[in-house]
Amino acid sequence: MNNTPIIPSLIRTPTSRRLYLSNGDWLLVKDHLTAGDARKMRRACVKRIRNLDGVEVDAVDFVQVPVAQAIAYLLDWSLVDPTGTPISIRGLDDREMENVLDILPPEACEEILSVIDRHDTAMRELRDAEKKASDGGMKSPAISPSPDSSAGDTNGSLISPSTSTVS
Repeated sequence: MNNTPIIPSLIRTPTSRRLYLSNGDWLLVKDHLTAGDARKMRRACVKRIRNLDGVEVDAVDFVQVPVAQAIAYLLDWSLVDPTGTPISIRGLDDREMENVLDILPPEACEEILSVIDRHDTAMRELRDAEKKASDGGMKSPAISPSPDSSAGDTNGSLISPSTSTVS
């Protein structure tokens, strides 16, 4: 039996890297998010609001987007509190992680969010380059040949003036 993945280029081995902050501290982040990570991140950015008609609707909370992105990527870091005690984030759930980010000085939090956003952009660019290098990824055969309109063939979706019911 062949155990080779059907589409190996779509499956990534989870990897991580250190990103460095201006003061020398580091962040350990996932190189790439999984589909589940991305869905969870998007879900965290939605809030219920009342529109002008008083109807509750979902809306994107743009303030939450960079925080949710950071939480999706962050695995660990080297940050310490004022007494030098490490601020542990490994294994925290999303709410706990957000609470830790919330206690940071604004400029420290902004730098973390910015560094992670740049990492996300770089990883997206890498994936795009990989897709281009593999000539666009998977190829699938045409389901049926397209008609040759220059030869008068059509797919049947054209309405001829003689069969139109519009007066």
